[in-house]
Formats: sequence, C-alpha cells, structure tokens
Amino acid sequence: MLQRGIYIFLTVFWLGVALFLTFRGYLMPDWNPAEEQARKLQWLQVASFIFVGWNLVRLALNRSQRRQQSQIAEDYARRIQDRPDPANKANRETSP
Repeated sequence: MLQRGIYIFLTVFWLGVALFLTFRGYLMPDWNPAEEQARKLQWLQVASFIFVGWNLVRLALNRSQRRQQSQIAEDYARRIQDRPDPANKANRETSP
C-alpha cells in the first residue's frame, strides 16, 4: 500500500514537472534560458512525460488485474457455496 502511494506521489509530481516545463512560457513569459539549457530542459520534459505515462499505464494495469482477481475470488466463493458440504450429516444420508 505504501509503495503504491509512493508511485502515485511520484507520478503526480513528475506530471507537475512535465506540465510546468510545457507551459513555462505562459507562466514566466520573460524567462529566456540559453539554448543549451533549453535543450536539457526539453529532454527532462520528454523524460517526465515518459515516466508519467509509464506509471499511469502500470497503475491502470494493476487496477484491472486486481479487478480480475477479485472477480475470480468471487466466482470461486460462489462455487464453493453451491457445493454440498460433505461434513454435513444430512447430505451424507441423502447421498447414495
């Protein structure tokens, strides 16, 4: 649970970094970094979007996998409930 929270925090944090780097021209219009620094920031922006995208896909896959596992568990529980209990004396008497 803690690990999932850390991944969610990192995803939201890097999404913020990526959005800031994307829209920094609107946020700070007079900011004009040197060309080299701008290229480095562009790579950081690309890396941020890749990291955020990877985490969002991973979280979505984990959620669908948990949903599948809970569905399997519910089906199994339903099947177990439908089966007669062999330890029940009434079932043993009616069984051939």
